[in-house]
Amino acid sequence: VAGIILAGGLSRRFGTNKLIEPFRGKQLLQWTVEAALRSHLASVNVVLGHEHDKVRTALAALTTDPRLTLTVNESFADGQSTSIACGLARLAPDCDAAMFMVGDQPLIDSSVIDRLISAFAASKAGICFPSLGTRRGNPVIFTSQFFSELRQLSGDSGGRIVIDRHPEACVPLAFSSAAQFSDIDQQADLEALCSHDTAAASQLVQSLCLHDSRVIALCGSGGKTGLMSALVRAFARDPSERILATATTKFGIDERTGPWRAWQIGDANALRLLGERYTTPILA
Repeated sequence: VAGIILAGGLSRRFGTNKLIEPFRGKQLLQWTVEAALRSHLASVNVVLGHEHDKVRTALAALTTDPRLTLTVNESFADGQSTSIACGLARLAPDCDAAMFMVGDQPLIDSSVIDRLISAFAASKAGICFPSLGTRRGNPVIFTSQFFSELRQLSGDSGGRIVIDRHPEACVPLAFSSAAQFSDIDQQADLEALCSHDTAAASQLVQSLCLHDSRVIALCGSGGKTGLMSALVRAFARDPSERILATATTKFGIDERTGPWRAWQIGDANALRLLGERYTTPILA
């Protein structure tokens, strides 16, 4: 199964290009592409369009993966159907099936992708998609027998038309939680995900009894600075708290602003002086 990520839209409802908006220390599209590259997809083709140079830059660190290709759809303004056709045009002639993903699902995980691939392979069906209660979700896998129909789509119509035509070929895979399929259409959608992160950090503070701790050290191989900034937001809800958060690595671009003063510090003494000088949280 080859992967095609649709990332060429105009983001009209969002107002700016949502795919390069910061989220959890990365740009939004990076999360989707990284999940696809961690999965069992044979290849991953990201179809770009609107502001493709900026989006390409956001993915620069991932282009060393030989499975990843970036394709520019010059007709992106004519609707999603043109990006679907553009992605199909880059598939190998002997490709058995393609999974269509959307670039604005930052919570999608490689395990979800692999579950869909396994269900698709086991069923011998023509179409496989996540079932979220009464509604369908993305990503969707189509076997090659439907590629011709997908190429004939026009305007902003997507694969749902083909799905509706062939209910007998569909294998919906039930998922109990819709959270990982959340997509970002408007500014409020992204704000809701960020608010959920802060609420989750507050819950973590309570469950681990961190509210009584004076020193908290985070160790691990990924996500430490994102968790640290979320914890700072949680502690900062109490105006009496004095908070000093520091890391030896860089913080994400979405962590530059928050309920703190952000600094770059060269030595421990300067850090101590900042802590004595300011009552607002410090992120350094």
